[in-house]
Formats: sequence, C-alpha cells, structure tokens
Amino acid sequence: MSDPAIIQLEDVKKSYGEGKARQEVLRGVSLDIAKGELVALVGQSGSGKSTLLNIVGGLDRTDAGRVAVAGHDYARLDDARLARLRNDKIGFIFQSFHLLEHLTVLENVLLPSFFAPNGVHGRDRALEALDRVGIAAYEGRRPGELSGGQKQRVAIARALFNRPGILLCDEPTGNLDSETGREVIEFFKQLNRDDGVTLLIVTHEERVSQAASRVLRIADGRLVAHEGRSVELSPVVPS
Repeated sequence: MSDPAIIQLEDVKKSYGEGKARQEVLRGVSLDIAKGELVALVGQSGSGKSTLLNIVGGLDRTDAGRVAVAGHDYARLDDARLARLRNDKIGFIFQSFHLLEHLTVLENVLLPSFFAPNGVHGRDRALEALDRVGIAAYEGRRPGELSGGQKQRVAIARALFNRPGILLCDEPTGNLDSETGREVIEFFKQLNRDDGVTLLIVTHEERVSQAASRVLRIADGRLVAHEGRSVELSPVVPS
C-alpha cells in the first residue's frame, strides 16, 4: 500500500511586489512528501526555499496552486482554522531561534499552549520536552544566559510541545558549531526514526543533506532535481 502524502504542493506560485518591482519567487512548484520522510530542501540564497517552507507551514499564502498538509486543503481554511492547524500539527525551528528574551526557558517552551483552544498550560509537558533535548536543568534561565546550542535546544523543545507530526526547519544548524550541529542532526534523525515525525529541512549544509532520505534542489523558484528514494504516494483527500 502506498504511503499517504502528508505534504502536497501542486503548481504553487508566489510573487512579491507589484509592477516593475514584482519578483517571482516560486514558479510552479509541485512536490509530495510522504508521512515519515526526512527531506532536505537545498538551494542558493534567493532560490525560494524559505518561501516554500513558509507556504507549507501556512505562514504565507500562495498566489496560485494548491497546498494540502495533513489532509487539509489550505484554500478551504480561513486564517483562524489555518492557525489552529499550524499550532496542532506543525512545529517550526528557525536558524535565529525566535526565543523571547524576557521569558524563561520554560515559559518559551510553553508559548504554544497559549494558542491552544482550551488554553491548556502544560508545565509537565514542557518539562518533558526540555528533558528530551537535554536541557531541563535550565528551565529558569533566560535566553541571554544560554549558548547558541542551548538556545536551539529550547527552540526544538518548543516545537515539540504540541507533539506535532510535522517539523519544518529553516537552516536549523546555521548558527551552531560543528559538534552541536551534529547533535541536532542526530536528534532529528531520532525523531524521524523513533516517533515517525516528518521533517522538511531547508539547508545549505552537506551534513544535513546526508542525513535525509531525500534531497530536493530548488533554483530560481523551480524544483530542478531530487536525490534519494522515490516515493509512491496516494492522493490527499482534502478536508
């Protein structure tokens, strides 16, 4: 039986600006990612890879084309429903961490709970996530007291708080030293192998690409190649 497509893009286009300043960033991108894949998306700066990641994550809307994630067609979701899906099903990890400096480590990890419909404040769940990334002892510290690697671990714990089935990562090792970057990659592989988490990782680093089951290459807003196993996918049934 073929794997379900947990991420599906069909002829997605995206531009910014108007008139002579208009710039085409995505020029008809189509791709399928199966549940449980670890996929690297590589390309030069300005190739459209971060824009594509933002569209998959519902942080940006397309100009044309279809996006379906976890069985939900984005065109059928208003902003509130899209935000709910994003909070429940998708975790985000960024190069610059995006931690709030005035909050403690624990409070940063708890942030997703404030957007939950029931307003659940899961301190135990946050501590569990921090323990999983090996940084529970730092729960009372603030980001300014942490190293870059520790900050990224906090960001990963926050992304894991709602136990998402999908992790979207934008240059997650870009600000880390070699050893810490290797540890983060190994943790991603563990999440993928043991928990079945689907990962789409934007990267320019070869060490990240080597960990992926599939590598997609993007240039000038178009997918130009993929390396790794081909995946036979069943169609998404949009909700």
